[in-house]
Amino acid sequence: MDNECQDIAQELSQGHLVACSDGAYAKKTATSSHAQVFASGLVCNIVATGVGPVDGHPALLSSYRSELSGILAALYIVFHICQHYNITMGQMTLYCDNKGALRNSFCPIKEGITPYLSTDHDLIELVQHLLSLIPITIATEWVKGHYTGRNREYKHDLNDKADCPARDYQQLQTPHYTIPCPINPPI
Repeated sequence: MDNECQDIAQELSQGHLVACSDGAYAKKTATSSHAQVFASGLVCNIVATGVGPVDGHPALLSSYRSELSGILAALYIVFHICQHYNITMGQMTLYCDNKGALRNSFCPIKEGITPYLSTDHDLIELVQHLLSLIPITIATEWVKGHYTGRNREYKHDLNDKADCPARDYQQLQTPHYTIPCPINPPI
């Protein structure tokens, strides 16, 4: 195993990863999402980055769905890191600036038909399926997006680091290019 692989594996098994996801939404142009995973000791050290599977035409979507896609992208990255480096334990904190997306992704799905009436339930099910496959503990924390106040913390910087690529990717989608449906979760 090379030094970089050892560092990532050690960070996960002995330390704590940090991830941040964000979505970019514009009703008439395009929707995108982005996630980045950082080594906790070196916040500037990006371990992996990825674009979320935002699907469908932007006129039919919402900023909530793009945020869910960002969370899903972060979890796919972590799942694949754990698989690639044979990680079986560790911790990660996921930051997101959408309270509803965090709450719905990490809380149990209510029984009955009601959740299936939500157009975003498909992504929530994918998130929860991935959570059942990821062997590390994932904590979540809401972060105020686009924060410019005096009490700025590193989590605000992380949010900016995920927000900028999401907006950049969104602007590259002319005409609107997104996949027609979410990618399937790993088996």
